[in-house]
Amino acid sequence: MAAVVFGRPGQVVYTAAALAHQLRNCAKTPTAAVLAWGAELPTGGGRATSGARRISDRLQELGVPAKPCGRLVGVALGCDADQAAWVAEKVWDNAPEIPCVLAVGGPRPVAFDRHLSRHCLAVLITAPGEPVAVTALATAELASKVAKVATVKPLPAAARMLALTAMGPGAPLRELAVQAVSAA
Repeated sequence: MAAVVFGRPGQVVYTAAALAHQLRNCAKTPTAAVLAWGAELPTGGGRATSGARRISDRLQELGVPAKPCGRLVGVALGCDADQAAWVAEKVWDNAPEIPCVLAVGGPRPVAFDRHLSRHCLAVLITAPGEPVAVTALATAELASKVAKVATVKPLPAAARMLALTAMGPGAPLRELAVQAVSAA
């Protein structure tokens, strides 16, 4: 199961981590992965679980820059969009038993378009004051490529570090995860 989150670089990874935890809970898997492009993976999230270490080790053997962090496996995708799409595909193909959430910080690169159909959910983080027409256009365009598209507000600063843990913020993302798991 795969999902994608689009947003600003300083916000997208936290929402992606919170969504990954919600998908992990709904799918009843011990771990999930967050793949970050255009945004840095934060540190934190607690001591790595054995499941996260095992999947991280498997991906590292394939040359994927994976790092276990709590119940999550973080993958920092490089700057080159084509290379990043190739690494993301390696993760999806070699860790199919866990939910994978792609965090895209900034404009969506064309290289990711061919992979959007494998995502059951796309989430757009809408910034306060962002024109409604821009959000509607992005949502409509993604709806032709992904089964479900939703918008969420950015996580408050206090909730961002919690997003890295299994106790992270969840209410709006929990419902999206339940719908995504049901549709998968």
